Amino acid sequence: MYWAASSNRKLGTMVSLFVDIASLCKSMGKNEEARAHLVLCRYVREENNWSLPGFILNDINELNEIIGNNKEPTSLKEALSFCRDYWRSLLGKKSDLSGKIEDKRQIRNGLSGRLSFGKLDHNFCFIITKDNESFFCFKKALPSGIKNGDEVKFDAIPSFDKKKNKKSWKATNIQ
Repeated sequence: MYWAASSNRKLGTMVSLFVDIASLCKSMGKNEEARAHLVLCRYVREENNWSLPGFILNDINELNEIIGNNKEPTSLKEALSFCRDYWRSLLGKKSDLSGKIEDKRQIRNGLSGRLSFGKLDHNFCFIITKDNESFFCFKKALPSGIKNGDEVKFDAIPSFDKKKNKKSWKATNIQ
């Protein structure tokens, strides 16, 4: 969860992740961290003019009674900074988490596989190698005139699959 939170810049897509992290922190007795994630969730929801579920306010109030109101983050920026410091400490990263965490996997060159378009209304597809390894790619990155099932050559760069919350590969230089 911390990897996913630190690798995504779009806070609006992560409000439920912040709630999950808060729940985990609360169960481990890390009350300040739990409150900071709930407060971050509250600020993001307020910034986007989204409704705020009552349980979030209840949990914040409960944690404020335990910790004391005086240390609650007073802005989105402060809450985000506190949470990022927490993620950084758990991930053991000294780099700035406002961007992507460095991925030490090397680019893979000269791969080949067959295109699998999947649903036609999606703007992405996959390339499947003979070893049944799957590589994500955007349809707009494909050469013109290419069809579903065509054999292609490509390179692969490290990527992160947010939906599956794991490291993955993205096809590039597709020919």
